[in-house]
Amino acid sequence: RADILVQRLPSDASNRPLVVLLAACSAGVGPRRLGDSGASDFSGVLLGSGVPTVLIASERIDRDAVVAFVMAFSEQYVGGGQTAARATLLARQGVASQPAFSHPHFWSPLQLFGWSGTQVR
Repeated sequence: RADILVQRLPSDASNRPLVVLLAACSAGVGPRRLGDSGASDFSGVLLGSGVPTVLIASERIDRDAVVAFVMAFSEQYVGGGQTAARATLLARQGVASQPAFSHPHFWSPLQLFGWSGTQVR
């Protein structure tokens, strides 16, 4: 449940993470309601609680593709000093360049919400 996740965040906003990555299958899909895109999920709750950027899987995703994506994203975001948006793009391109993961099914479910210019402090 999203409320439990938010309760575990530091109460001091200055100590909250700049980016939260939820790469579990369908972590970005909330309950569907009439007229709703299903976006009432973890990403919306995290953004509402002060986390500036959320990277989340919007549907089922292959575990090995997620591992490759997270490794590439971390390398670009933490190691390369890229913004969250640029690190996401480069990670998607890196995963897509691997023959086993070239189909968008493997990397397109990972979506970035919030402020795309977030960088490591």
